[in-house]
Amino acid sequence: GHHFREGRWIRDRTYLDDYAVFWFRRGGEPRRYSFWAADSIYRHALVVGDFSRAVDLLPDLVANYEAWEEARLEPDGLFWQIDDRDGMEFSASGRILNGGERIVGMAAIRPTINSYMYGDARAIATLAQLAGQAETAALFQAKADTLKALVQGRLWNDSLGFFTVMPRDY
Repeated sequence: GHHFREGRWIRDRTYLDDYAVFWFRRGGEPRRYSFWAADSIYRHALVVGDFSRAVDLLPDLVANYEAWEEARLEPDGLFWQIDDRDGMEFSASGRILNGGERIVGMAAIRPTINSYMYGDARAIATLAQLAGQAETAALFQAKADTLKALVQGRLWNDSLGFFTVMPRDY
């Protein structure tokens, strides 16, 4: 995602257009790590003023989102990810056992992955609207709205004043 954010200002847009295609059609693994792909591709289209590549990738973006749902969506509607697959290394949610041993690589409900999925759902909704796919647009806007409410309601910690990680076995 950050490659797209940094590169969206490059005048020759073929670099990021090719990069977007790589992730979905030429061997990329968009679910190996947390990746705000749809939002990044949409934001690039906003900068260049051309949504043709983003709309062309819409079926891939939808399939990617659905694959995330299948693999990482909890029954309560929040996504989970493993520390080092979410850019957190092993610091954000590792547990310490009684003897002081630290459990690393823990799967947890994280504000980060849920924020990325929210952004992707909104981007897909907008791109679907641009593509004349009202039903898909409505479906993904509803997903975004639900996810936003869940993140704000379940992951916000009033006493700490920020969003926190929640173990999957909460």
